[in-house]
Order: sequence, then structure tokens, then C-alpha cells
Amino acid sequence: MRIRALAAIVAASALLAAACGSDDDTDTAASGTDSASASASASASASASASEPSASASASETADEDEAMDEDAMEEDPAACSGTYTFESYSGEVEIPRNPEKIAVFDLGMLTSFNELGIPIDADDGFAGLGTPLPADIETLAAIPQSLGIVFEPDLEALNAMEPDLIVVASRSSRLFPDLVDLGIAPVVDLTSFDEAGTDFFEEFARTHRHIGEIFCVQDEVEAVIADLQSSIDEINAAAADAGDALVLVTTGAEVGAFGPGAFRFGQVYDTYGFSAADDSLARDETHGEPVSYEFIAEAEPEVLFVVDRAAAVGEEGETAEAILDNALVNATPAAENGKIYYVDSFDWYIVFNGILGVQGVAEDLSAAVSG
Repeated sequence: MRIRALAAIVAASALLAAACGSDDDTDTAASGTDSASASASASASASASASEPSASASASETADEDEAMDEDAMEEDPAACSGTYTFESYSGEVEIPRNPEKIAVFDLGMLTSFNELGIPIDADDGFAGLGTPLPADIETLAAIPQSLGIVFEPDLEALNAMEPDLIVVASRSSRLFPDLVDLGIAPVVDLTSFDEAGTDFFEEFARTHRHIGEIFCVQDEVEAVIADLQSSIDEINAAAADAGDALVLVTTGAEVGAFGPGAFRFGQVYDTYGFSAADDSLARDETHGEPVSYEFIAEAEPEVLFVVDRAAAVGEEGETAEAILDNALVNATPAAENGKIYYVDSFDWYIVFNGILGVQGVAEDLSAAVSG
């Protein structure tokens, strides 16, 4: 298991976000003062001693650079991040106000993405989760905004009372889109990634987050995340060819589902990260995978098994994935014999799969598999 810290998940993050502009202004002012002092000092030094021309030139160049930075900062007028942004969302074309101040978020993956991108989440915002168990750091983040119930039972009175500038739905809350639009409380955007069978998961992730960048004016931050993840994908692809045939399983109680190439979400193990498939005939449009037996798993002879414990992710009681798959047929697979069964982080893979933290978590788990 990995231990990862969020960029801003404590209650004080709201204060830090609010203070950020002041800190930048202070730094800019200080920079200008320091530049002027450096220039004056350099001039005095040059008059006193002609033997130090390089120091004077360096100080002058620094002053020029700082002045240019100040001019760039002045050009970054908040008005540049205003107006509306129009694009084709999962639920149709939408026109969304840019840089909204108060947001109501009906998706945990999106909440974590906003936080990772430095989009402030504070007590004026609202959030409705899934009612599932959360890691301690995510629980802290989710507690910052006002509660709007859960996705399956949203508190519409609380939503109306908070008067949001924008309502965000995605993935499991996408079904709320038409009803929330009809309520007319605020503009609604559906940030669900297009998920038809055969759709490239990472391309959709990148597209969706570029829309987030445009809405909240954090385009540079989004591009940095995409570039970093693409680098991880490239590294995993280079090693995956030698990792052996893989199979992705999802357990729910005693039931086991399998995912192959082309399946949205978990199909990315093959399609995006380059693992060869132990079986490429599995249905591509099964939400929880094609139901399979232990005999199927044995006959597929996977050399690598990735297992998502869905029951644990959603807080259902019952046997763990490890207990379910601890049987003679599974234990006879090459994956079991070579210690290549990976019980991955189900929270990342199943709950926040559509957000930055989820995609980073999947990449980390797959990287560990090709490195082990």
C-alpha cells in the first residue's frame, strides 16, 4: 500500500488558499524592492571598484528579469479568466462560467482532482460523496465543504441554500444531470469521461481534465499532471511486454468478474499500459466485468493477476478478495506460483478511478508490478 499526501486537505487549506494571493503580492513587492536595491548596490560597487564588472552586470540582469516578471504578473489580469467556456460534455454541449467561486461537487474523483490542481475547496463549497469508506486524508478533504448528502440521496435543500456558481457531476452522479439542470439552481457540468467500449481511458481522462483546466483557469497545472502521467505510462509500456500475460479481476463477495482489452476503466491495463492479455475474448461492455469461474481463471493461465476488491472499496461485509481467490485452481496459475498476484488499491482503482489520484494510484500499482 502506498501512503500519499494530498496537496491541501486540512481545514487550514482554505485559509492558505485565501492567503495565496496576498503572499504572491508580498513576494512581488519584495522582489521589486530587492531588485532596486541590487541594482543600486551594483552601481555603487561599480563606481568604487571597476574590477568587478561581472557582478554589476549580473545584478543589472537580475533587476531586468525581475522587472519583466513584474510586468508579466500585471498582464495576468483576473479578467482574463472570465466569461464562459463552451464544450461538448458527456451529457451534451454546455456553456459554463469560468473561474466559479462556489462549487457543488457530486463526485469524489473530481473533488480530489480539484484539490490536486490547487482549485480551492472551502466551507463555502458543497460536496456529496458515495457514503463509502474513505482513507483518512480523503475523509479530511471531504469534510471541508458543506455536506450535500450522498450522490444517491442528494440534499437539494442544502444545495439550493448554498447558492453555488457551478454544480459538478461525473461518473456515478451523471444521472443527476437533467434533474439538476431543471432545478435551475446553477449551471451544471457533467465531467464524466466518454466511456463507450473501446474508448481510450487515458485520452478521455486527459480531455476531461483539460476542460477542468479551462473552466478553472489551471491549464498549466493540468498539462503538468498529464505530462507526468504520460511519462509513467511510457515507462510501464516499455517493461510490460516482458511482464507476461495479465488478467484483471474484480471481486464482489463470492462473485468474480474479469476485464479484457477494450473494456473501459480496467481495460486500460492492456490498452494504455501495454500488458498482454491472458484472454482477449472477454465482454467489453460489462460494468463490473464478465462473470467468470475459477476454472476460467485456471484455463486462462495468467502470468500476472491484478485484483480489485470491490466489496472492500464500497464497505460491504464479506470475504476479502484474498480469501475468495485462495483456492486450488487459482493457486495453480503461473501468477500465483510466481508471486505475481497483486491486490491493488481498490479505492484508487474503483472509487476515484476518474480523478488524478486514482490514475496516479493505478500507475503506481502497475509500475510496482513490472518492477517486482
